[in-house]
Amino acid sequence: MQQLAVGFAREDISPLVPVHMGGYGYRSAKSVGVHDDLTLNAVALSDGAQRVVILVYDLVSFDLEGDAEIKGAVAAATDLPIDAIITNTSHTHAGPMTVHDAYQPYEPAYMGMVIQRSCLAAQVALADQQPASLSVGEAPLDIGHNRRLKAEHGVSLSSNPAGQTWHAVDVWRLQRAHDAIVLWSAPVHGVVQGSDNLYISAEWMGAARRALEAAEPSLCSVFMQGCCGDQNPYRAPDAFAQIEALGHKASRAILQALADAVPLASLPLVNRVTKVLLPLDEPNVPPDPPLIPDGPRPLRPSRTERAIPLHGLRLGDALLVGMAGEPFVEYAAYLKGHVGTKAVMVLGYTDSTLNYLPTDRAFAEGGYEPGAWIWYPGGAPWAPAIEAPLKRALTDLADDLRSLPA
Repeated sequence: MQQLAVGFAREDISPLVPVHMGGYGYRSAKSVGVHDDLTLNAVALSDGAQRVVILVYDLVSFDLEGDAEIKGAVAAATDLPIDAIITNTSHTHAGPMTVHDAYQPYEPAYMGMVIQRSCLAAQVALADQQPASLSVGEAPLDIGHNRRLKAEHGVSLSSNPAGQTWHAVDVWRLQRAHDAIVLWSAPVHGVVQGSDNLYISAEWMGAARRALEAAEPSLCSVFMQGCCGDQNPYRAPDAFAQIEALGHKASRAILQALADAVPLASLPLVNRVTKVLLPLDEPNVPPDPPLIPDGPRPLRPSRTERAIPLHGLRLGDALLVGMAGEPFVEYAAYLKGHVGTKAVMVLGYTDSTLNYLPTDRAFAEGGYEPGAWIWYPGGAPWAPAIEAPLKRALTDLADDLRSLPA
């Protein structure tokens, strides 16, 4: 009889020297110290026939190139297929710059360390696999707000009390003989600290990890970032104190969700990788950069669409669906409604982060996110009609995951 086996490993990925930081385009200096540690968590899953490894980082994001470098190295170190590796970043804006050719100088030496420790963590997690059961819970959690406030002269990055939110935390407990790996997600940006902060920090998500594991030492906390493209945390003048306060509040909500968690079947294990082609605003798509500085730009057809990777995972009656972008919370609400169960975790920042994924309404209103493509490598503006094809692709992926009988 098949049984789910789960392994876990954690590596410290705090930078050892000052680094350029990711998240904000207008920082003018490198980091000046580490306020709290950044971690890499590896979760290995197996049904005896196939293996999947989830790698979760306290980092802002990866581009396609960086994600491919990590997965290629991990695949070589573990004999895993590339598609059996899932990456997710917490989207802290207080970590090193891990994106090529973007708004801050890339940190290749730091990224080399991340790749090396990714391989080690994956190997240790695979060797650590033990039989495990699955239970799933949800609890209220209000630590943030919709950040798109429509005013007379457009949309500002300000709190919108009437805007769409998702004030809840999703929790999966993978219980082993003597400990439990807790996967949890809440869609809130890692931006309690602003662009003036030069200290490395895992942000409120890291504070939640520390608080949860202090309260219950047998738990291994693994945060996975959700659809937080239009969601910000509540800020306060003392940002680090606020980070701790929000983290402790999240920890209490996770404990409540664990107390109320419902046991579910943990098999079959189903892993799916696909892409969705989303339309670009063709007249405004910039040409490719020149092959050499100030040289001629290559001649090629204009881009009319861009592929966004999607990754789906099924553990018995529970589904995880991730997007390679910064999705608005509407996409999580929509997919949860389509599936009709609480045992659905909908993620952004998965298998790279290529652009914001706004809704049609956001394109009509304007504001920061529809125009934020300029901050991404190879960025191009979306046509204001990506919502329908993206939702269709998400539901198709969820339906495919569920098509195999339990």
